[in-house]
Amino acid sequence: MSVGTVLSMATTAQGKIWLAAMGMQERLKWAHEDELPPESELDQIAASGFARNKGENEPEIGALSVPIRDVSGKIAATLSAFGMLNRFDDAMAETALPKLKAAAGDLAAELRASEVRA
Repeated sequence: MSVGTVLSMATTAQGKIWLAAMGMQERLKWAHEDELPPESELDQIAASGFARNKGENEPEIGALSVPIRDVSGKIAATLSAFGMLNRFDDAMAETALPKLKAAAGDLAAELRASEVRA
C-alpha cells in the first residue's frame, strides 16, 4: 500500500464505522451491494460503537476503529489502532478498545467545544 491509496469502505474498520451509520441508499454510494458487510454486522457495529478488520483489507493487518462524533452526534472522524494480524488478536482488541473509546471521547469533547466557540 502506498501514500494516496483509497481503501474500501466495506473492508476496513474505519469504513465499517461509517457504513453502520448510513442508510442503505447512502451505503450504495460507497460500495456495491454485494461488497457490503452483512446487515447484522453493521447493526452490531452501530450498537457496540466499534468495528474490527481481521485481515479483510490487507491479509496481514488487523484494525480496530471507533467513531468521533460532533456536537450533533454525527460521525466527524474515526480513531483507529492497527497491528499485525497475528498479534492483533481478541485480547489485544479488548485492551485497546477502552483506550480508543476514551481517546475518541476526549477528541469529541474538543471538537464540540470548538464548534460551540465558533
